[in-house]
Amino acid sequence: MATSSLLTWNEASLNHTHRPTPDGPPLGRLPAVRAGETATLDVTSAVRGTGPLVFVLSATGPHPASYHSREAATGTPLLELETTGGGASDGAF
Repeated sequence: MATSSLLTWNEASLNHTHRPTPDGPPLGRLPAVRAGETATLDVTSAVRGTGPLVFVLSATGPHPASYHSREAATGTPLLELETTGGGASDGAF
């Protein structure tokens, strides 16, 4: 996972050809994950204050993970954010 500085992408036109590309430093690597398992990655180093963030998942190796879109009938992805610090706005999105 890495970040991207492309903040103007449009979800309606997002596909394999038209997608944000990673241009920030890698934030970490995820271990092998089986279908239905949860993967956790600390992205604290990418948060530099308020404003939008774009995270890019990329796969390497012979068996890359694949993820469903939110439109899938089952197995839709879920992004869970855990926030700490930051005062009164902590956790307000």
